[in-house]
Amino acid sequence: MKQFFVLLFCLALENSSKAQDPAGVAASDTLQQHDSIPQKLTLLQRLNPKRIMSGNLSFVPIPTVGFAPETGFSYGASFNYFFNATKAGDKDSARESFIWLSVSHSTRNQLVIEPNWQVYTRGEKWFTRGQAGYTRFFERLWGFGNNNVGEDDFSDVFYERLYLQGVLGRQVRRNVFLGMRANTSRMFDAVEERSEFATLMPGATESFVNGLGPVFIADRRNHPYNTMAGWYAEASTLFHHRAFGSQFAYNDIQFDVRKYWPMKKGGGSLAVQAVANFLPGDVPWRELTRVGGPNIMRGFFEGRYRGRHLMAAQAEFRQPVGRFLKFAAFIGTAQVGNQMADFSLLHNHRIAGGGGIRILLNRKRQLYFRTDIAFTNDGTRAVYFRLGEAF
Repeated sequence: MKQFFVLLFCLALENSSKAQDPAGVAASDTLQQHDSIPQKLTLLQRLNPKRIMSGNLSFVPIPTVGFAPETGFSYGASFNYFFNATKAGDKDSARESFIWLSVSHSTRNQLVIEPNWQVYTRGEKWFTRGQAGYTRFFERLWGFGNNNVGEDDFSDVFYERLYLQGVLGRQVRRNVFLGMRANTSRMFDAVEERSEFATLMPGATESFVNGLGPVFIADRRNHPYNTMAGWYAEASTLFHHRAFGSQFAYNDIQFDVRKYWPMKKGGGSLAVQAVANFLPGDVPWRELTRVGGPNIMRGFFEGRYRGRHLMAAQAEFRQPVGRFLKFAAFIGTAQVGNQMADFSLLHNHRIAGGGGIRILLNRKRQLYFRTDIAFTNDGTRAVYFRLGEAF
């Protein structure tokens, strides 16, 4: 939700920056007329929507506010840095990289401090992606497995968490990487209200997991933020072992495959994604696979269904309308289970679908702001405001 208010804030800045210029000339136009004279831009000029949309988007600090049932009113700031490691004369180019830091606090005394990054070195010889952070948060629990309690019978679990998740890969051939994946997560001071779902599971009040394992990535998408053609495949295994200091011993096996087909007419595209996640071993409840959220199975509250294993798939059609807008329609299905026998081809499918629009924020980076509304076969619905496509 907070990205929606970011967009409104940027639009409001457009009028503010014009008011500062007696001639009514936008900041980006002024720079073009006097490109030979060094210009010291004010914060309002840096955040002018015209400059953001047409310029070489780099460092963008913006305040963020929002509201959601899980958090109440939240406020904070986001610091975004976009760059490309490609230099003049390089034989091979590199895809866009980003680093951003988000800090937010809510009226329910929830705190989130989260840096994210995706960085390609020159020629894409190396690639790293990850996120870290500290959260003082809560989650809703409806039990575990593909069938659990009713929508209103959830339990709240409040906890604090420190975590670091990352991938480091070395290019072995163009767009193909081999490397290592790591995961460290410490959840502590958990308190559950209304029920005892977590109390009966491993890691009820605290857990520490530490895992390391190999990862394979093949990325042949035509663009990282606005993919219209190509494909993506990732496979990895994380070994959480007591030899690494982990309190729980289990494996985390993940597969993620995506394919994008451009339409011959109209400039649209069809995107399809299939994911699978298997967690054999002694898994604390906080690390179980989950259905829902803003990226896959939109419409379900994240964690509405949890289990050791997850299989899900989704498809999305995206159609440009004019120079700055795209419409999208999507549908997805998923199942979770505590053992492979829990999965069924004909029954227990969780289904979600919906649509939305995408608004172009920066032409050079092909960065879109998206808003989606989604519905589920459980009868729930949700609205999402995010930067970038879901997949």
